[in-house]
This record gives sequence, structure tokens and C-alpha cells, in this order.
Amino acid sequence: MHKLRIGALGAGHHTSKVMLPAIEESPCCELTAIASKSKDLAQHDICSHCDVQKYNDYSQLLNSELVDAIYIGLPNSLHVDWSINALKSGKHVLCEKPLALSAADAVRMKQAAKENGKVLMEAVMIRYHPVHARVEELLATNTIGRIQQLESEFCYYLNNRADIRLDAALGGGAAYDTLCYHLDICRRFLGESPEEIGAVTDFVNGVDCEAKFELKYPSGAQALLRSSLKSDKRTHRYILRGEHGSITVPKAFLISRLSEAAIEIRLTGKSLQTVRVPAVNQYCEMLNAFSQAVEGISDPGQTLDWSCQNAALSERLLATAH
Repeated sequence: MHKLRIGALGAGHHTSKVMLPAIEESPCCELTAIASKSKDLAQHDICSHCDVQKYNDYSQLLNSELVDAIYIGLPNSLHVDWSINALKSGKHVLCEKPLALSAADAVRMKQAAKENGKVLMEAVMIRYHPVHARVEELLATNTIGRIQQLESEFCYYLNNRADIRLDAALGGGAAYDTLCYHLDICRRFLGESPEEIGAVTDFVNGVDCEAKFELKYPSGAQALLRSSLKSDKRTHRYILRGEHGSITVPKAFLISRLSEAAIEIRLTGKSLQTVRVPAVNQYCEMLNAFSQAVEGISDPGQTLDWSCQNAALSERLLATAH
């Protein structure tokens, strides 16, 4: 079986601790090269395999014949240019979220993928965890009736003042870090586009350390979203409230590959019911989906459309912030 040969652009914490181990675990992919401007790249533990080609220049990786696809793990502000460069170099691209910081840039990336006949996918791993598909099944059987409210939170305390997520010039901020997850959940379960939006943000040095969003939908449903880099309590959950009760996924986004996922169902007048979903590595599942899209087994069009629509909605939401 031919494995998709992936070159990683950037060697930051998320790349080294999450993505590259997932590439190694995936039966469909293999790491063949990595590029980083870090001077200690040669001693990096993720490059211990002698067959991984190492570059200190990003362009060298894009031109490498050892690579079929590029994983873009650079700061947010660099996603657009290096994704387009990679696509023009004849490489497929798995770009870390957020795909782009504006709707116009997302459209440019989509057009570049089309013009060069390559796959472009945003690395939103939650799309590939089966817990969310199981929630869809519960909703399809009218378990809680019509959805009246969706509440989604992704909050934690970022104590490293030098972290790029606190650098406005690099596209930092709570919203750019986790809003994509909230919007994916909204699109998945509410389907339609909101007709009214509002946002309240807490900016420090040009970076939104906390952002709260309210979206109202034509169906009457409401979505309340919260992203925070300064929360004392770490949470990543969503709750769907309907006519007959609620469905909660208490650990919805950062789900360990070793742990079952839980779905809590609370129906009016009935005791709590918990549904268990077997453990999977959602990053590995994402890589497998990317590989299938490259092989032509699946169509990545819908997920890319979602990403472009989410980029547009993110831009609108942040524009309303006060």
C-alpha cells in the first residue's frame, strides 16, 4: 500500500507533540521531511528517524520530490501564503486551523487548490471523531426534539506570555484559536446560517483573551459560544438543549486517543443516560480522511466549503466585537 508522503512545515509544540505522532500512527501516511527555521532541528526528537529529510528553508521542502503533501503547522498569519505556495508547487495541503483570517483569503486558497488540481483541507480534527456522528444520530431520532439552544465552550488558561497565541501580529487570540470548533458544531447541528450575530470580547495588547458570541438562527435556535485564554477552569464541551431535554458532550474537542467519549442525555422526567463512544485518535482519523481525499476515494469539497464559510462568519463575528 502506498502511503501519502507528508512534509511538515514548522516544528512547533502542536506539530511535534500531536500531529507527527498521529502521522506515525496512521496506516495511510508517513513523515518524509520537515522544515523549520529552528537551529536545533537536527537534534529535535521528532526528527530522530534517519529517513526524515530535514530542511531549514521552507521552499526547499515545497520543492522536495520526497513529499506528496504538506502539513502547514505555522503561525496563523502564515497559513495563507505558504498554503498557496505549496499548492502552486504541486503539493496537496493539510493546513492547520484556522484556514485563513478572512473570507477573501480563504477563497484565494480554495481557488489555488482548484487551479492546481490539488486537495486543500483544514486540520479541524473534531470533524472526524465519531462522537459527533453519534450525536447526529440521536438528533435524527428526535431524542430531544427541536433544538432551541446550542452552548459551546473552549476555555483554558494560557500562562506562557511568549506563546504565539498572544501575539496579534501572528494571528493570535482566543477566537482564532478555537472559534472554528464552535462554528463547526453549529453548522453540523443547526445547519443553516445565522440571521443575527453579536460578540463581546476582552482585548489585551490587541489580542482577544476572551470572546463570547451569540448567534440567532431562522429556526429560532440560539447559539452561545465562548472561547477563552484566561479561564481558571479548563472546559471544552457543548450542550444541545431541545424541547424534551438536553444532550451534552462534556469533553468534546480535546478527546484523548486512549479514552472513550461520553454523551450525556437528560430528558424531562427521566434519569441521566450516558452513551459511550469507543476511543479513537481523531488526528489519525483526520489524516486518513486527508489521504482518502488525495487518492480520490472521498470528496473534500464539503469540508473545504465549511472552512470557507466558517472563515467568513468568523470575520463577521469579530467585526461586531466590542
